[in-house]
Amino acid sequence: MPASTMPRNVAAQTYMSKAQVQWFRDRLNEQLSALKRKLQGIKDDISNAPQEGIDELDRAALEDEMGKARALEIRYSNEVRSYQRALEVMNKGDYGYCASTGEEIGLARLQARPDALYCIAAQQRNERHATQYAPQMAFA
Repeated sequence: MPASTMPRNVAAQTYMSKAQVQWFRDRLNEQLSALKRKLQGIKDDISNAPQEGIDELDRAALEDEMGKARALEIRYSNEVRSYQRALEVMNKGDYGYCASTGEEIGLARLQARPDALYCIAAQQRNERHATQYAPQMAFA
């Protein structure tokens, strides 16, 4: 059975039963550990990059590579924070419920994104709001 598929005996239980919360906690912790390993690997690559003794072409290629590595570092750092926030919400007993509306997020959504803190409708509103106001805020 793939790791992303919740066992039937757990999926059939009442929404956010202890078994479901534990299944998601295990999944979040596994994915968080994997993200932290990837993040450390990126940080190691950045810190071990040669700084001296390379020609201009190699330096340009290295700078391009380092730019990509820094972008990945930011992405992984954001994902680590997202997973940590989900675990904090879980520890408070609010996991699985939308932070905005209080509605159930839904098992299918949580299986796809165990770090989701918003139901689909609230997430869409958040994204629409961010898209709508981001360009205006950039010039404010």
